[in-house]
Amino acid sequence: MDKLFRFIFVFSWLIFSGSLHAQSPFASSEKAYGLDPLLHNGKIYTYILPPGTEGDPFFNPEGFVKGSVLIRGIQYDNLFLKYDTYNQYLIFQYTTFSQGTSQIIISDAWLESFSLGDKYFEIRSINDTVKRFYQVIGEGSNRILYAWRKKMELDSRHGATNYIFSDRIRTAYLQSGSKLVKYKNNRQFIRFFESERQPLLRKYLRKQNVNVKRASDRDIIELLNFCNTQLFQ
Repeated sequence: MDKLFRFIFVFSWLIFSGSLHAQSPFASSEKAYGLDPLLHNGKIYTYILPPGTEGDPFFNPEGFVKGSVLIRGIQYDNLFLKYDTYNQYLIFQYTTFSQGTSQIIISDAWLESFSLGDKYFEIRSINDTVKRFYQVIGEGSNRILYAWRKKMELDSRHGATNYIFSDRIRTAYLQSGSKLVKYKNNRQFIRFFESERQPLLRKYLRKQNVNVKRASDRDIIELLNFCNTQLFQ
């Protein structure tokens, strides 16, 4: 009887300890980004393009790039992200427990901002419109916001029956405090500022040969530095 009792005890202990061992990989993975409900609260990305479509809907067509997201005040770094400018989705690719990959659309319900490489984006609602992504340049009292999109249309070439994505289309806004205005060229950009400051700004743009419609992010940063330091001394 004692031998039978010892056998049952040992057998039960082995089953119990084995079950604990089997659970440990799951428990240790609960802190992984893929299981975080804030980050993982999104739909599977399954956007299927019509056959023969040329181009792509992405801001970063080269593929997923490392970036970060800020969700309800919590920042997640070193994520693989891609921005679908046609559908206005931020896509997160992560490794599953089975070592495969999955792509989900990060819900914009609590998403505050994100970065793609060296480019920074915020989620905004401008003039009471629906929320969307805006690239933000500058950190002072004056900042630039870019809204990016792509169009998908039938290929206009003779005999073509496929769809084609446009190049990225940018809408630019200049923000100063609570004021926000859309601009397309240097003249509209200059008009945003008070009349007594406009000659100095016009001189800078001419001297530096800056065309705000085609300027690089670096040129815009230098322009904003000038506006924040020279125009408002």
